[in-house]
Amino acid sequence: MVTKTFMSKTLKIANDEKGYFMTDSSTWIVMRNKLPNLKVFFKGDKLLINVYHALCQINCNVYASKFIDFLASERGQKIIKEFGKNIYGESLYKDANYAKKYEKLLEEEKTLIIEGAVKKRVKLNLQDLGKFTPYEITLVEVTNDGKYHGAFVYKGISLRDLLELSHIQKKGKGFSKLIDTGIVIENKEGKKVFISWGEIFYRNPEKVLIAYAYKPVKPHFLNCNKCHSEKFYKTILNQLERQIELPKLVVVDDFYTDRCIEGVTTIKVVELDKSMIWKKLKNLYSDRIIVSKNGVKVEEILDLLEGKRLEIEVKVLGERRGYYGIKKFEGIDLKDVIKELNPDRDFNKAIIVYGIDGYRSVFSLGELFLSKEKIFIADTVNQSSIERGGKFILIPSGDIFADRMIKAVSEIRLISLP
Repeated sequence: MVTKTFMSKTLKIANDEKGYFMTDSSTWIVMRNKLPNLKVFFKGDKLLINVYHALCQINCNVYASKFIDFLASERGQKIIKEFGKNIYGESLYKDANYAKKYEKLLEEEKTLIIEGAVKKRVKLNLQDLGKFTPYEITLVEVTNDGKYHGAFVYKGISLRDLLELSHIQKKGKGFSKLIDTGIVIENKEGKKVFISWGEIFYRNPEKVLIAYAYKPVKPHFLNCNKCHSEKFYKTILNQLERQIELPKLVVVDDFYTDRCIEGVTTIKVVELDKSMIWKKLKNLYSDRIIVSKNGVKVEEILDLLEGKRLEIEVKVLGERRGYYGIKKFEGIDLKDVIKELNPDRDFNKAIIVYGIDGYRSVFSLGELFLSKEKIFIADTVNQSSIERGGKFILIPSGDIFADRMIKAVSEIRLISLP
């Protein structure tokens, strides 16, 4: 039955018709003595808590701001907590501490699922995350459009630790290394972010976190009207008061924080090429690079002639065979190499770089466009052209280990992930 009227009148209709009706507790307390045919069937579930907020727009009236402060004060909370008690035998409303208790329970029930190319599917909540070794980092949040979203101290667990808990397990048999896999992080709104395996396992563990707690970094001086307009600094300070939905992905090495999505629900390990087989070749050399987008050839590169040349010294450390020394590579940023692909800032895409022998590695667009670490294609080493393992070598200069270094680069693919 649709009544199209107020709560109290609808309760009377339910009483007369002996029906069921969902109502707020305060209206029920006031009217229950007038509703002999009704009784409480169910109450108290945390999902039914109705939280009210007092909000004030930027540069709001001074009296409105003072009223909100009064509501939040000890005196204001006491009035709310005891309102109606002397008339109806119990108060009509609960205070903020009561609401916070249930909000905390709801937070703890949020689940995080790890699935995909893993041996064991794992399901965790915020309480579970708190049982792991925590890392604490400070993040100044500015997205690529230049907008400031606050500065916060996050406490979280390394994504590496979470993935080791579920054990990554590839199904493809042609290439045993995990460097051609990646992780798709999805939040409750369906937004997806891709992170390469190398970003997680070839960097220090605190570089990519799943945060389960946070606190704002507030300036010592909250009144900056000597150097900024009131509108400017209040806008900045308001960002520190925003509610962050946990768990949250935190990518520390990204200069811009577009990939740091909130409300994470799923961590999915994906294999991007299950078919190509890695075959060791005696003559490891490729004289050209084929660049493609979603399976369509876009260009063929014979020489690195365009773009700003980079010269970077790299400490070459293999995960299996150890230290190879320091080598000076010169070449062009991978961003410049793939510019003909017109890669947009959709961070649910990946770059796969292949050697002529099928050896390959995966890189995220976040590594290329958000991080300050350089990933580049080199055509000289120690001031000489690359004969063995050349003509081109891909160098991920920020990696601890050199296993994502691709010799005899023959193909670069940009692919969209589902």
